[in-house]
Amino acid sequence: MVIATAIAIAPGYRGIITLELTNVGNAPLVLAPGVRIAQILFHEVTEDVIYEGRYKCPTSPEMGKIHLDRELRFWL
Repeated sequence: MVIATAIAIAPGYRGIITLELTNVGNAPLVLAPGVRIAQILFHEVTEDVIYEGRYKCPTSPEMGKIHLDRELRFWL
């Protein structure tokens, strides 16, 4: 199982954090309440930060927005 498909939350981010899980194995995985499958680390930020990312205060999970990357055109 892969959990860390998106591993960072930017300082100043506000909104819903989506935990992405992918089962890359052949056997089904059973998740039950109370089973620890991930962790989140908090770091102190010593100055005010304005989030300038592309995910502006989502209230539900959203599809990836890699298509908005300016660098993507280089690879196409």
